[in-house]
Amino acid sequence: MSIFDNEGKLLIALSRQLLDRTSEDTARMLLADGTASIDWPHFLDQAIQHRVAPLVSSSLDRLAAEDRPLRVDRGMGSTLRAFYLFHLERNRAAMAELYEILDAAEVASLDIVLRKGAHLAQEVYMNSGLRPIGDLDLLVPGEQASTLVALLEDRGYQQGVLEGREVRRLSRREALFWRLYGSDVPKLNKLTDNPYLPVIDIDVNISLVLPGKSGEVPVSDLMERSVVREVGGRPQRFLSPVDCALDLCLHIYKNSTALRFMNLRKHRRLLKYVDVVEYLRTRGGKFPWGNFVERAREYCIVLPVFYALAHVELLFPGEIPPEVLTEFGRSCADVDTFLNQYGQWDGPEPLIWTRPFGQRFFSRQADEAIPHSKSLV
Repeated sequence: MSIFDNEGKLLIALSRQLLDRTSEDTARMLLADGTASIDWPHFLDQAIQHRVAPLVSSSLDRLAAEDRPLRVDRGMGSTLRAFYLFHLERNRAAMAELYEILDAAEVASLDIVLRKGAHLAQEVYMNSGLRPIGDLDLLVPGEQASTLVALLEDRGYQQGVLEGREVRRLSRREALFWRLYGSDVPKLNKLTDNPYLPVIDIDVNISLVLPGKSGEVPVSDLMERSVVREVGGRPQRFLSPVDCALDLCLHIYKNSTALRFMNLRKHRRLLKYVDVVEYLRTRGGKFPWGNFVERAREYCIVLPVFYALAHVELLFPGEIPPEVLTEFGRSCADVDTFLNQYGQWDGPEPLIWTRPFGQRFFSRQADEAIPHSKSLV
């Protein structure tokens, strides 16, 4: 029995590159009488919030192409397709800028590893428009961060907080907060005249984890294991498969439990979980789970990784080997409590959700329970 409402079930079923039989059957069942069973405005709101509108549009188009009747609101289909086309153009502009940065970084002998969207949209998703790219995440060794920042500033980027069409420099207090509690240097922004990408955001990452409560993953280890592959007609550096999967899990945990990210609704991003499933699928059933578990233990990140994988399994049952979840779960004294905790970064004791995951993940109303973050940035 599903723990999600009809809109949530349909969103999960359609948020894949290639639908398996279970997902297709679920979608067809819910769409058989869509006008009666689906709240289309709510469905669209959640598709946008969870950043899966392009995937949903693509899946609906493929289902409709099989000449079976689908009860989909016409305006809904057109709106979803518009989001796909928007992100296709936006991603093209982002990648064009990224390629120029990589060329300049190569000249400067900088070691840059692409993370998250800039990596996945190219190597995991069949069409880059299916995977919206927000900011560009570039991982570098800490000692190279200042050189990369200077290179980006030479290209017109400004460090600080975007306010309208201006970039405000951080105050000394804000800069200190960022240095103490961030895993990256202050964000760099460049304003453009491109209507699809009016601002390019770049995160120069110097760690995969926030300081303090989620282990430590040495960047030197990540760089040593990183792999270079030719994508888009040029060599690009990515994390090794095990490190990439760990990174995706750590990112879910951070966004789902730190108040400053939750206040931005980043705890409700189905796309982050889809990324994990789609990345694992690219391994063709040969993902080295044993190495994955060992490395999580080595870096003391078992619990954050377990948090992510347990929620992946709630959303996409059967995608995570049960023995892996069992092994990770042994490190957790109270699994149910742990999976419902948040705010542990922000106070002496974590907060506990009063609504179960299935009721809050696709609900804006559940966000009203989240306290305001005291973060300065």
